[in-house]
Amino acid sequence: QQTSITVADVGFQTPESALHDATSDLYLVSNINGVPSAADDNGFISRVAPDGTVRSLKWIDGAAADVTLNAPKGMGIVGDTLFVADLNAVRLFHRDTGRPLGTRTIAAATFLNDIAVGPDGTVYVSDSGLKPDFTASGTDAVYRFDRAGNPVMLIADTTLGRPNGLAADSATLTVV
Repeated sequence: QQTSITVADVGFQTPESALHDATSDLYLVSNINGVPSAADDNGFISRVAPDGTVRSLKWIDGAAADVTLNAPKGMGIVGDTLFVADLNAVRLFHRDTGRPLGTRTIAAATFLNDIAVGPDGTVYVSDSGLKPDFTASGTDAVYRFDRAGNPVMLIADTTLGRPNGLAADSATLTVV
């Protein structure tokens, strides 16, 4: 039996994506908090319990001195690392503490959007190929990170049509 829970008026600011952290049994919600293409360092990640209770509105907060988080979108978890798509970089945070663990920049990207994790732990990220004014930048692509954390372009082609969502299983990477 499915239960429907509505979470409203809790302080979310342009919530973009949600991810269930099965280990902690919490939902992580990325909040753009402003313009989705702005490097304004005010994005945040919220933690929400399965019953809809907000455990921490700004668990990871771009406004904190030691955190950079502009316009967070898609997320994925590998081990104890949370990966967050953020404009032209993927930000890494500790899954339990939210402590920053580093950044993986994709210099050619303009609008990183979603993250998917394959069964082998490979992290994939989509670039929707958008400029700050939401016109096409021509950078439409899908990347993965190699074992050293370097981005590897899987495909770059404007016929992808501004790739957004990703899903990965053992045989297929699906791109929306």
